[in-house]
Amino acid sequence: MRLTKVEYVLLQAIIFFDPDCLSLTKHGSQLIAAKRRRLLHALQDWLQQQNKHEAAGRFAEILLRICNVQKVAAFKRETLCTIETFELMQPHPFTMEISKSYPDFSYF
Repeated sequence: MRLTKVEYVLLQAIIFFDPDCLSLTKHGSQLIAAKRRRLLHALQDWLQQQNKHEAAGRFAEILLRICNVQKVAAFKRETLCTIETFELMQPHPFTMEISKSYPDFSYF
């Protein structure tokens, strides 16, 4: 599936604004959920403008990519930890810090 630039940017923003983030307060989660809803509506509206007949299917196809993106990100984090554990190379310290702290704020 090829995404347009607009679809790609909106998908990344939808993934980024995750209301299930573990470190959010209830109020923070509500704010993030509202932002995500606005982004979802923006994507849906944009797809409607592009092709009304295929918008619903395209919207579903794009949203189904979220799970794949999260799986790839989880694999990459695991790979970084393996690389560091066996000292195969020296990833940037900031990269490792982010990788190790990710479970503190996400289920994925």
